[in-house]
Amino acid sequence: MAAMPSITIVKEFTYRGDLEEWSNEYHFTNDAPTTQTRWKALADAVIAAEKTVFDSNCKVIRAFGHKAGVTSRDFLYDYKAGSGSVAGTFTAPANGRQAGDAAVWLRWATDQLTTKGKPIYLRSYYHSVFGNGPLYTNVDAIYSAEKTALETYGAAWITGFSDGAIVHARAGPNGAVGLAPSVASSYVTTRTLERRGKRRPV
Repeated sequence: MAAMPSITIVKEFTYRGDLEEWSNEYHFTNDAPTTQTRWKALADAVIAAEKTVFDSNCKVIRAFGHKAGVTSRDFLYDYKAGSGSVAGTFTAPANGRQAGDAAVWLRWATDQLTTKGKPIYLRSYYHSVFGNGPLYTNVDAIYSAEKTALETYGAAWITGFSDGAIVHARAGPNGAVGLAPSVASSYVTTRTLERRGKRRPV
């Protein structure tokens, strides 16, 4: 399978008293946008859908893109310095906010198999998430409305986002294409942030 182009959406939220950046990289089908205007249109379309999965405490600040197989960036737009950071629009519950390290995954099946015959999945992780409540019996479960929002967003990637000329759907770095339905995890997990660093032996 051939290498695929990608777009990375960078977010910012408060973690351990300071602003922390985290991001999601999405490889996609078809050739990369051929102009900066088309790249920006693609970024805006992805962000308009992605912002529905996190609340206003988390903001999109930057986006950049790569052509297939090229390490240098072909596109970069700083929302924070330009048109303004894009805040999340998800309606947070009264209880259930998780620590910054907490995350939920969203995955897409593909029709591809590994060399050992196992299914290949595409997976992305998201911070600024909410549990289902303050009780020990349900604190580990993802807030149900957020799970729904994530899976709706995942479905949008299956349909694809337009750059004004071409529609791009979710794919893996080597060409495996995401298939419906998209599925979000039912429980809170973790994803290490830069400020936390790697765990070291004592």
